[in-house]
Parts: sequence; C-alpha cells; structure tokens
Amino acid sequence: MSTSTSDRVWLKAEKIRFLKEVNIFHLVREENLASLADSMHVMEVDAGRTLVFKGHLLTRLIILAEGQLRIETGKSSSSVEPGTSLGGTACLAPQIASYTLKATAPSIVLSLEHEDLFMRFLANEALARSIIFSLCQQIQQLETKGDTP
Repeated sequence: MSTSTSDRVWLKAEKIRFLKEVNIFHLVREENLASLADSMHVMEVDAGRTLVFKGHLLTRLIILAEGQLRIETGKSSSSVEPGTSLGGTACLAPQIASYTLKATAPSIVLSLEHEDLFMRFLANEALARSIIFSLCQQIQQLETKGDTP
C-alpha cells in the first residue's frame, strides 16, 4: 500500500483532540482547531515510504499521529515519535527541505498544505496569531540550543 487516505475515518472531534496535544497548536482555542481540522488530510503511509525528499520544495506541515518516521539530514538521522510536527515554517513559507523524511513503520500522518493554512488564516485572525506565536517560540528554543530551524 502506498500513501493514501486512511481507511479509518478520523472524525473531526478526534482530529481536534489530537491537535490539542501537538506543540504547534497548544495555544489554539478549540473552536479555531475545529476550523483547522477541516483542512487536515489523514494519510496511511507504508514502512519505507518517503514523505519528504531532501532538496525538494516543502509546502506542508506533517504531523505523525501513529507509527514512526525517520529524519535523515545526510550528517545524522533521528526518529520521530507520534505527536511531532515537521515543516511548521514550510507551511507558512515554502522552502527547500534540508532533510529526507521516511516512514520506518506503518504510520498515520496528518498534513496541512500551505495554501489551506493561509485560507484559514484569512478567515480567522486568532488562529493565525496563535500558530505564528507558537512557531516563533519553537524557533527561539532552537536558537537558544544552537540548532537552526
């Protein structure tokens, strides 16, 4: 099976409960998460499938719901655990991926495309403010550690 829409339908309430636990959305109020949940795509991904290719344009936020992913930069690699979001800044400003992202086990991911997020931002200023604030906090934490975003 390749990347596809999940056979298990995620109800909107399930997406909202899950998104509340994801760091990038921790400041977003539930009614704003409801709006965002409508734009989230749920995909099943087979082990070995590449979701992001290093050097390719990255235009979406990816959140691991179940399973395990691996980030490979060329210099190092690390595992991604459920609840982790990747590509947060790419969903605001598309960029060239500095890593390859692969599924190391059958996984379920939620994704949000750049254009979908911006459509939600236009309709909901509070959503835009809370997500941008959360991303800024994450970038500041990385800079404090000496990592690059």
